[in-house]
Amino acid sequence: QEVDRKSPQAYFFRPSDRQRFMSEARQRKGNKAPQKVQEVDRKSSPKPEAPQESLIRKMIVRSVVGWIMMGSFWALLKAGPDSVAVFLVFAQLVTWKEVVSLSYKVTKEIKLWGFRSLNWFWMFVAFFWFYSKPILKNLPEFVGKFTNQDLTHFSGVCKFLYEYNDAVTVSLYTIALMLFVWSLHTETLKYQINQLAWTVVSLFLVVGQTQFAIRYAYQGLLWILLPHGLIIVNDIMAYFCGVALGRRIINRPLFVLSPKKTWEGFIGALICTLIFAFWVSPYLVGPGTEWLYCPHEQPACEPNEAFVKTTYVVPQFVHDIPQQYVKVPQTVELYPLQLHAIILALFASLVAPFGGFLASAIKRAYEAKDYAAIFPGHGGFMDRVDCQFMMCTFTYVYLKTFIYRGTPWASGSDIMA
Repeated sequence: QEVDRKSPQAYFFRPSDRQRFMSEARQRKGNKAPQKVQEVDRKSSPKPEAPQESLIRKMIVRSVVGWIMMGSFWALLKAGPDSVAVFLVFAQLVTWKEVVSLSYKVTKEIKLWGFRSLNWFWMFVAFFWFYSKPILKNLPEFVGKFTNQDLTHFSGVCKFLYEYNDAVTVSLYTIALMLFVWSLHTETLKYQINQLAWTVVSLFLVVGQTQFAIRYAYQGLLWILLPHGLIIVNDIMAYFCGVALGRRIINRPLFVLSPKKTWEGFIGALICTLIFAFWVSPYLVGPGTEWLYCPHEQPACEPNEAFVKTTYVVPQFVHDIPQQYVKVPQTVELYPLQLHAIILALFASLVAPFGGFLASAIKRAYEAKDYAAIFPGHGGFMDRVDCQFMMCTFTYVYLKTFIYRGTPWASGSDIMA
């Protein structure tokens, strides 16, 4: 009303008009408040969520693509260790690219000409250190199969790089480091240092561990199939056990940064992987499987003691179990590989998943759902092999320590010799 009295129109209207004007003004004021409330309500109201993909459809897509990948994996093994080695090198390149690309910031790299090329040069240095010797040793002979030209100079260059491999590697490393320091800028200094650290760490996680798999692939394709197959089995069973039983027994996430991972899936996958490892191992060393457990250079080899059935005496504490509950024999016949498979299954179920947890933490840090979208329902290479890196290192050390201790390894496995 005070506003209406001070308005100029109030002094020229008749009393009846003045009353009508004031009532209309009060009505207009009253109508504005609800409109503001409605606007606030519209802003504060949650946005409708996009329809999520049905669980059944997601499981079907995931299962079909999984079977295709497992079939491709088996075909790769049948092709031989050379094909496995080439695929592993290709997988390292793709996986490393996926990991490093997470931390790229285009707005900052516009000012840094050639910075990504320098990262790839670091990758080249790592590859040269790990893989150049066997390549340089066999490259002249391989090229000679496809040409009739004189390869004397080419063979001399390969021989020089082979004999002075360590010196060449150190030289390449020195060049990479000098180029990096020379490329530093004041405006992007922190970003460049972070990128260097991330590049080196990713090279260690991806290339530094995967190269072990190439070593024992030439010792026997069984060591590609069994340990890494157990990782696949554990991953599949963790998914299905989590879908079937997740949060029904233990109502808390397994890993705080991966709320979809459940304790039921983790424990269920452990039990299923142990059973699978013990049950499937004898079929990998039976008749007709020499191509799996023999080195590639010995198609018909003398089997390692791990592949020969052995009689074991059952420990006394097992016999202390009341016989009315369990009838325990005095001896059992097992392949030693079955016992080794249990150790590998324990590592695949209890330790290797932490590689996946680390990969999930990296994705969460960079706000990414997947590393890539190569495999429908699965993501990229890194999403599929995040648990495999630790298994590569463990399998190599386990084989050198407990199975092939004091035994010369097959040629091709000494990639850093």
